[in-house]
Amino acid sequence: MSLSQMSQLPRSQVFSIYLVFVHVLLLWAAIHGMRSHYSAYKAAKKKQSAVPPPPAYDVWGDLAQSVRAGHRSVFLIPPSTRDKLGAMLESMGGFHVGVELGVQRGLFAKQMLQTWPSCSKYYLVDIWHQQTNYNDLANVADQEQLRIYNEAHQNLAEFRSKTVFLKNYTRDALQFIPGHVDFIYVDARHDYCGVMEDLTMYWPKLRPGGIMAGHDYNTALDVWPDQDWALCMNGTKIYSAVQGAVNDFMVRHGLTLSVTWGEDNMFRTWIVRKPLHHVNTG
Repeated sequence: MSLSQMSQLPRSQVFSIYLVFVHVLLLWAAIHGMRSHYSAYKAAKKKQSAVPPPPAYDVWGDLAQSVRAGHRSVFLIPPSTRDKLGAMLESMGGFHVGVELGVQRGLFAKQMLQTWPSCSKYYLVDIWHQQTNYNDLANVADQEQLRIYNEAHQNLAEFRSKTVFLKNYTRDALQFIPGHVDFIYVDARHDYCGVMEDLTMYWPKLRPGGIMAGHDYNTALDVWPDQDWALCMNGTKIYSAVQGAVNDFMVRHGLTLSVTWGEDNMFRTWIVRKPLHHVNTG
């Protein structure tokens, strides 16, 4: 249509033609802009793909490598009950010297030695003496303590060549245990302070790769009301008791804890294995 022809059209029709023309221009501009943006996007993607992505962090591979190198504590599959600890040590091999803190009548020690024949030396540490600020059923009068001490000797008579009785506080008995040992069982005092002290003192005594375990993985709220495991020797009260001390110690040293699951009562045993390349600094 020529300009002369358009001049003869009504003004409203001319305006409609003008709007169509404007819309066509806008549509062309939009398509051209989209093509430009798409080309820029393709160029950016191509440039980005040319840069290699950072290597993914293999957390399980790193953990496995660290475990193989002996720098980490690994989860030790626990026996169902503590009575099977001796058999577990025997089956693992390389365990020959043990320490038991808190012996009383020696019944658990007897179970250990009966099921752990390759044990050559077993140190039995107990004060066998009534203690102050210790509200525990085992903290009986000295006369009864003497009777229990003699009973322990009788119960372990068949293992006389292997056992060493150390009638002393755990902190004082440590000096009479030479070198490093393969196994330590912690079952002396049950208050937080006492357990933490025993763990801290005896952990350096355990060889790398050795096993430490302990009885009564419980808080003070778990036990009978006629004893108070929250009460420390210094008079303070910490209700997390054995369980709290063990948990705090494991976290402090980056250790992996396991617990027996088949006991016929609530007093379970905790177990941990020392890393092979652990520095014995406590």
